[in-house]
Amino acid sequence: MRMNFAFKLYAPIIFISVVVGIFAYNITDIAALVDTELKVASKKELVLEKDVKFIKDNLLDMKTTLIQDILNKKYETKELKIKFSEVKKIVKKIKKSSYFQTTDRKKIISNLEARINGYYTILESMSEDFEESYEEGTYSMISLISINKKLDEELAKLQKVTKDILNKKLFSVVRDKVEFYISILGVSLMLLFITTYIIDRQILNSLSELKKLNHSFLLFVQQKVSDIKQIENEKIPNDEVGDVIKVVSSNIQHVEEIIKEDRFLKEEIVSTQREIVFTMGAIGESRSKETGNHVKRVAEYSALLATLYGLSKEESALIKEASPMHDIGKIAIPDSILKKPGKLSNDEFTIMKTHAQIGYDMLKHSSRPILKTAAIIAYEHHEKYNGKGYPRGLKGDEIHIYGAITAIADVFDALGSDRVYKKAWIDEKIISLIIEETGEHFHPVLANLFLANFDKFVEIRETFKDMIEEEKREEFII
Repeated sequence: MRMNFAFKLYAPIIFISVVVGIFAYNITDIAALVDTELKVASKKELVLEKDVKFIKDNLLDMKTTLIQDILNKKYETKELKIKFSEVKKIVKKIKKSSYFQTTDRKKIISNLEARINGYYTILESMSEDFEESYEEGTYSMISLISINKKLDEELAKLQKVTKDILNKKLFSVVRDKVEFYISILGVSLMLLFITTYIIDRQILNSLSELKKLNHSFLLFVQQKVSDIKQIENEKIPNDEVGDVIKVVSSNIQHVEEIIKEDRFLKEEIVSTQREIVFTMGAIGESRSKETGNHVKRVAEYSALLATLYGLSKEESALIKEASPMHDIGKIAIPDSILKKPGKLSNDEFTIMKTHAQIGYDMLKHSSRPILKTAAIIAYEHHEKYNGKGYPRGLKGDEIHIYGAITAIADVFDALGSDRVYKKAWIDEKIISLIIEETGEHFHPVLANLFLANFDKFVEIRETFKDMIEEEKREEFII
């Protein structure tokens, strides 16, 4: 049976709201019950207080009246009997109360009743005692005071017991009510749990299938898989999520074709860009009678040194692709200077040094990562660690690591390769120069890495070795 997804999603919330509403109503009902029971208890407590006060007042009146009669030498007990009779009625009423039918509570009433009877007996005999002598009357008065104190204690005990009884009854009523409502709440929560579990399972099944499709789709888009897994029809939920899955699945083939085409075009652009960079680098070198293999070797040296230094694979690859452009600025240097067979004059060397700035100006406006990296290398590969390089005289870590890497690669290839104007240096001589220039011309960390892995750079040099005619040049300047 098809169940609306929105209903699946909101049904538990609705159910929870209903349960919370019922619980809130029950709490209100309990509060009202407590209020009602408190009022009843207060009313009964007030009645008892009234009865206790009546007993106290009448006993006090009995004592006061008797003492007044004794002082007036009237020895009548008629009024005393009337008040005693009224007190006994109140005690009898309390004794018949349903609250005082247990053994311990009956004992409290019996003790109170005995104290009142003793009190009355002393009052009744006081007239005769005083009539007999004041000494006897005084003893009776002392006895009356003593029993009056005990009587007050019994009355206080009566009030306390009654209050405890009412409180226990109130607690019992409220507890029964609360237990009833907790039972209802427990059943409601159990039903809520069962319903929520069933509905949540359906929601999770729907979302699980959607997640599978989405995950597979993302993997494909990120070029981690070549195909998107189709979800089997029997696993697709029969709700709105299932409808979405069906729509997405039906369009996967079309999306796959578009992404494959886009991927091919991007790869084609990157490949073309690499070829252009390499070709331009080779053109720049050819004007100064360098070989095409020079830019290949510098690219390989730079990539290896970048990897040894700890740069990422991406950065190492970027340096390899960009380093062929390190001398692109030489295309703007006049042939009279660039191809001069002898030593350059100071003015000519000043013009020669501008090729670093020219190369940077040619490349700096591009937003392409390869050309941006090439701009940095062209600008800084003639800077020296001691600050005596050109074009800006940068020092130490002011030199970009890309430029510092290419600087070692370019010098090593220039020294270790045959040129029309010189023979290649032997490896021992190259090593001595690099050691001597560590911390001066070359970045010390890069120089030490280069020396520690010298055989690997020699292997690259041999792989891309030049085949040129030997010619002589009067002097070689690094």
